[in-house]
Amino acid sequence: MTRTEAIDLIKSTATLLDDERVQVLLNVARKLADAPTNEPTIKPLRALTARERAAVERSKEDFAEGRVLDQLQYEEEMAVFMAGLKAESQSSP
Repeated sequence: MTRTEAIDLIKSTATLLDDERVQVLLNVARKLADAPTNEPTIKPLRALTARERAAVERSKEDFAEGRVLDQLQYEEEMAVFMAGLKAESQSSP
């Protein structure tokens, strides 16, 4: 997508927004315009813990090696995980 196409799409989409969301879009655009180009525009809320950084690195390695889940595998594993959380919360006093 070209810059001109992106700007046209932003303009046409903005006409569909209510006043509050137009203001939010304006604020984001101003922040992006004022941000130094050598700094990320979105900053993390907090620094990652060592455990979180290690998990990110493991995920990168898994992805690079093709160790990924398909949609069905993900849904099955998530269902088991959520059931475990539910059981844990129900057994707590």
